[in-house]
Amino acid sequence: KKILYDTGGMEAVKKHEKGEVQKGDDVGAKLDVRLEDLYNSGASKASLQRRIVCRGCRVRPDSPKCKGCSRCPNEVQTVHVQVGPGMFMQQQQEVASKEKCKNEDTTIDVQIEKGMRDGEQVTFPRMAEQRPGMLPGNVVLTLKAKKHSKFERRGDDLHMNMQVSLREALLGWSQVIR
Repeated sequence: KKILYDTGGMEAVKKHEKGEVQKGDDVGAKLDVRLEDLYNSGASKASLQRRIVCRGCRVRPDSPKCKGCSRCPNEVQTVHVQVGPGMFMQQQQEVASKEKCKNEDTTIDVQIEKGMRDGEQVTFPRMAEQRPGMLPGNVVLTLKAKKHSKFERRGDDLHMNMQVSLREALLGWSQVIR
């Protein structure tokens, strides 16, 4: 409810209680991660630029914080139109937004858990672009493993190509791999 109030005021909260709130689009992106992070866990940062609804402009439009703000995109509203005596039809129409929006560079901290795989998705709810009166969509990051210089991952195993002489193969040997 807080994010609805921030993006659309009390009207959006009342619409949410009636079940009339729409959700924004999800945003997908790829995140390059090291093979070591997929195996041992780690942290990575992803940056994205998104549009947010400026709360300060609603109260004080001339404040210094609102200098970079511009008009938000049009809102879609459902209206009842009378098409005949006693007959009504629901239509959606675009209405100019009263809110101000600004672009913001956001950094997301991604926790990579031990054993995650290439192509796995990490979801951050309600972090996509904001529109007045709508719930923001999710940011979905797809993990993409960078190519490693020595190892290749196949399932849960690590594979490595190396030259072994016939003598070493028959008699055995030990070697430290880093």
